[in-house]
Amino acid sequence: MQPDIQTPAALAWTLRIEQQIAPQTSLTIGYVGSHGYHQILSEDLNEPASVVQPGNGHLLPTTTKPNPALANTTSWVSQAQAPTTPSRSI
Repeated sequence: MQPDIQTPAALAWTLRIEQQIAPQTSLTIGYVGSHGYHQILSEDLNEPASVVQPGNGHLLPTTTKPNPALANTTSWVSQAQAPTTPSRSI
């Protein structure tokens, strides 16, 4: 486990403005968004590394594990960022 793991967080926001433009008609404009950070990921730190193929830059997987005496490992880290997802409506 990551020694300095941080608490995951997600933010969400909404803004709406409504204006009456006639007795039976109104206009509403809205904006909705969200963003997350320090999301928890699980990783296999004993996964075989990839190497870059000379010439074209493609990643090629290898079969050599960093520690051949271990099978798969699971570690938790808080490095993920959820993208900001704005949305507008009229």
